[in-house]
Amino acid sequence: MRAHAFIATVVLLACNTLTGASGLSVGDVPPAPDAGEDVSPGQPITDASAEEAAEEVDDLGHVVFVGDADPGGTCPPFALFCDSFESSDFQKWTTLLHTNGGTATVVTSPVRSGAEAMHAFAPMGMLVDGGYKSVGAAARKTLAPFTTGLLVVRGYWYFPKALGNETTFIKIIAANGVDDMNLKISTNGGVIKEDSDVPGEGAELDGTKAPPVAKWFCVEWQVTIGSPNQIGHQVVMLDGEVILDKDDVNATTMGYATVMPGFAASYGGITQDMYIDDIAVATQPIGCQ
Repeated sequence: MRAHAFIATVVLLACNTLTGASGLSVGDVPPAPDAGEDVSPGQPITDASAEEAAEEVDDLGHVVFVGDADPGGTCPPFALFCDSFESSDFQKWTTLLHTNGGTATVVTSPVRSGAEAMHAFAPMGMLVDGGYKSVGAAARKTLAPFTTGLLVVRGYWYFPKALGNETTFIKIIAANGVDDMNLKISTNGGVIKEDSDVPGEGAELDGTKAPPVAKWFCVEWQVTIGSPNQIGHQVVMLDGEVILDKDDVNATTMGYATVMPGFAASYGGITQDMYIDDIAVATQPIGCQ
């Protein structure tokens, strides 16, 4: 019997159950958009046939992907969710975020593996009251809220050019739809950093290395939540090298419920784009293959 509640926030607890890709199940609450964001189209994506055919339920009742679930990429057997975009669409995702001209599409070049990858594009926006509106372009997967344990998100990115300062390229959103954690580009040398948008968030956590340009690279983001000694501990790896390993005591107590690769509230004063492939979520380290 298939579980129809998709596991929490991207890599989470092995005792949660995954939500079907046909959209939010009864009782799920879609996350509210960030301030300044207009979610469009915002409707659940309903074609789940390919995902359902590639799922099995393990002895604990958890949905896992098996066989050729991701023929184009590296999906570890213990992963809770994988997508290499080989279905040519976003049927595994809950909604898309298209804001102020931003778009998330599936393309055939460049790709990290297989035949297709995701493309997030953010055009230059228009000045409004002396400033540029933010631009969003991402895919969202809503999961059952995860409040404790290890959450891991692994994916591959390709930046055709350096991204603008403060551009988020992957986000996890809390069950309350407000609090979140972001991996983004720093104003200090372009290094990857992490921040938590919660009340009294404190200092952002800066990494030690910038992502490459015009080259596929791997990012693995590990978040420890709810541990008595490591609430909000962050580990970020770039191509297998640890570039950030710090506590973040500002992690929400609400639990995380959405993973979102792509742009989120990006600065609209310049044109920006990125390519994404081989996304995987798990409750244990995944690694870069």
